[in-house]
Amino acid sequence: MRFRSGVLNRQRCAPQIHLIPARIASAGIQKDIASTCIQKDIESAGMHGYRISGKLPIREKNMAELKDIENRQDIDKLMWSFYDRMMVDPVIGFIFIHYAKLDLNVHIPILADFWETVLFQNPVYKRGTKVMAVHFDLNKKIQLRKQHFSRWLFLFHQTIDEHFYGPKAGLAKERSVSIATLMQNRMGTLPDCTEI
Repeated sequence: MRFRSGVLNRQRCAPQIHLIPARIASAGIQKDIASTCIQKDIESAGMHGYRISGKLPIREKNMAELKDIENRQDIDKLMWSFYDRMMVDPVIGFIFIHYAKLDLNVHIPILADFWETVLFQNPVYKRGTKVMAVHFDLNKKIQLRKQHFSRWLFLFHQTIDEHFYGPKAGLAKERSVSIATLMQNRMGTLPDCTEI
């Protein structure tokens, strides 16, 4: 932070969406995935199809039409849908294309193994702590910011909400927040705003 003539100056940030973990409610999983107070910020962040209810956007879709994540095929569907969306995202797509240089035919099965282990306690993921090392290496190539993690979470939760609803879908959202929080804490990610 720099001071100019004794006045604190800060660059104005673009609207940010701050993600929160899904909460389990007695009637099922609450579909809140982001919090903000201003509807235009939600829409400018690409969250069309949401409306404000208090401070949390509520997804306008009939959840009765959706099923829960039930098996490996559902996880594969989730991963491919998520990466299809993420790779073209203007906020974080470049990280995965230009810095991580992912081969999705190799990467998706590894991620599906991870999520199958997390969601169904089926120990098919065998890479242990290597997952953190890969992300630390990526952080050396491009310094990851909180907004990158927030956008990753938003896209992941949005993809889940479009395809699934139920306890496993809620668990995937909860675990994704825990994973993103852990990575940010261990990496010491940069703040959202560039200070001037």
